[in-house]
Amino acid sequence: RVTLNLGLGYVYNKIETEHTEIKVTTPLPKLGLRIGIPERGMYLNPYIAWASEDIETTIQVPAMQGPPTGPPTMVERRVDETEEALLYGLTVGWHWRFLGATAKYYYQDVRGSSDSYHVFRIRSHMFFSKHLGIVARFEYMEHSMSEDISFLIGPAIAF
Repeated sequence: RVTLNLGLGYVYNKIETEHTEIKVTTPLPKLGLRIGIPERGMYLNPYIAWASEDIETTIQVPAMQGPPTGPPTMVERRVDETEEALLYGLTVGWHWRFLGATAKYYYQDVRGSSDSYHVFRIRSHMFFSKHLGIVARFEYMEHSMSEDISFLIGPAIAF
C-alpha cells in the first residue's frame, strides 16, 4: 500500500510581444510516498520537490540617439534571473467505476526570499462509455504580482 514515488518534470514557457521575449524553464524533481487506500478507491501522495526557475527576459528598446528620421534604432537588453524554491505538496486521488478526481496542493517556499506561493488544482472526470467522457479542471495559482484562476471543461477520449 505504501510505495516510494520519484518524479521529474520540466516546464517551458515562452511569451513574446512586439518588443519583449520571456523564456521560463524549470526542472522539477520530486520525491514522496504514495499511500494507497484501495477499499476507498483512493491514494494520498505527500511529497517534497525542488524547482529552479530560470527566467530569461529580452527587451528591444529604442536607442537614446538614433537617426533624425525614420524608425528608431532598437537596442537589445537582456536580464537573466534564477529563482530556487522548495515545494511541499499533497495529491489526493479517487477513482470509482467511471468517476474520478484528483486534488493537488503545494506550498512553494522561494529560497533566499520571503516570497511563498500557494497552488491548488482539481481535476475530475466522468466517462459515459469505455472511451468517451467529460473532464473538468480548476486551478488557482499565486504569483509574485498576481493570482491566476482558471476553469476548463471539455470532452475526454480514452484510447
